[in-house]
Amino acid sequence: MTPIMIIGWIRWGVILFLVLTAIYGILTLTNRSKEKTRLKAQYTLEGSELSQKDYVDLGMARYNRSLRAKLILGVYLLPLVIFGVLGYFAHV
Repeated sequence: MTPIMIIGWIRWGVILFLVLTAIYGILTLTNRSKEKTRLKAQYTLEGSELSQKDYVDLGMARYNRSLRAKLILGVYLLPLVIFGVLGYFAHV
């Protein structure tokens, strides 16, 4: 490959990374907002000794450690796996 072709691959890689980052940010903010809303509703139904802010903060800390929050990283992994498999089959 010539250096010009490599620059094209790098450019498309950077563009793909920026698009995936935007998608990741939107998904993360949306899911965190939904989780906060769910926790506030759950606090209202259950009632707790904690204040609503503390209850939501504890719930969000649990959410951040959960598998559900980590699955959003698939936004980066899935396209990389797909392009890797396609690239492999293109060269075989």
